[in-house]
Amino acid sequence: MKLAAVVVIAALMMLVMTFPQEVEGYITIDINPCTEQACKDACIKILNEKYKTSHCYGGDKYCQCFG
Repeated sequence: MKLAAVVVIAALMMLVMTFPQEVEGYITIDINPCTEQACKDACIKILNEKYKTSHCYGGDKYCQCFG
């Protein structure tokens, strides 16, 4: 559990440092298995024009959408 939290925090920090952009919020979707394209498509479908970026995490079980 602690390892998963550390991995998520590290991924978020890396994402923020690599792609600095203003986001209003984020959501997490349970997609198993999560692929980058499936994650992106799901996020665009939900967030529409507010979509900024997305990524898979948690052993490719979850998709996180930023918008």
